[in-house]
Amino acid sequence: MSSLPLYFPPTYQLARALRCAELVMLAYDQYAQWLAQQRPRDPRHFHWQPPQQTGLQLSAPIWSILSE
Repeated sequence: MSSLPLYFPPTYQLARALRCAELVMLAYDQYAQWLAQQRPRDPRHFHWQPPQQTGLQLSAPIWSILSE
C-alpha cells in the first residue's frame, strides 16, 4: 500500500518550521530537567540550565502552581 505524497502549501516556510521544531525541543529539554530534579513543585527548587548555542535569549521558566 503506497501513501500519498507529502504536500507543502505555497505559504510553507521551512525556516519557520525548523525554528518551531527547535522551540519544541527546548521545551522537552526543560521538561526532562524538571523530571530529573524530581519534579519540584516550588519554582525556587527548580534549576534550569538553558542551552548555550540556540541564538535565542531565554528567560526564566514560566511557572504556575496548581492545587490538587
